[in-house]
Amino acid sequence: MAADTTLIGSLATMGALGLSLLVGIVWVIFGSSAEDELLLQKTRDRAVDNQQSLASGYRAVAAGDELDPDSSDGTPLAQYRLAKQFFSQYDHTGDPADLRSAHKLLLKSAEQQHPQAQAELGNSYLTGRGVVQDFPLAADWYKQAAENGVPEAMHELGKMARSGWGMEQSLVDAYVWLNLASARGDLRARDARSQLISQLTNEELMEAQRRSRELDQSIPRG
Repeated sequence: MAADTTLIGSLATMGALGLSLLVGIVWVIFGSSAEDELLLQKTRDRAVDNQQSLASGYRAVAAGDELDPDSSDGTPLAQYRLAKQFFSQYDHTGDPADLRSAHKLLLKSAEQQHPQAQAELGNSYLTGRGVVQDFPLAADWYKQAAENGVPEAMHELGKMARSGWGMEQSLVDAYVWLNLASARGDLRARDARSQLISQLTNEELMEAQRRSRELDQSIPRG
């Protein structure tokens, strides 16, 4: 029994010494370089932020930070995505300045032929979001976006051609754009195209489908 007690005590002592040695090693390795470890962690965090920024196309904006209209890297994609952030911020703040910043960025991006920015500008002019409502301008930006392959813009352009908003009314043009949007998977455009067929003569329908085929060859698919 005494031998067992002695053995247990020896093991406990060895365990305590081992733990002390381990703590000492950890302190020497990590404790003495705490500032270096903190710096390393900050560097890692910065690298993650940079990766996220590169992936998204604009500088990362920390929670609580104010968006800066000039914080994008100047590329059309960066300007478009930052504009979307301003629209999102406006939904929470209601500050008209956010809409103005979004429109400024969208215009820069759209002028550099970014298709989604062109479509968003069409939306803005159609609804009067942050700008004076202007149907001809909406149709113009939708047309540019449609020619660059944006199905939603094709759909909206078809609706405007059907109603004559911002352009001369043309059921043939309406069918063409709705047909192209439908071919690219826009279900709303498919339904609208179906409703439009009964309003066209056979000659008009043949002409619209011929033009659809021609345009389909020149417009990119996403």
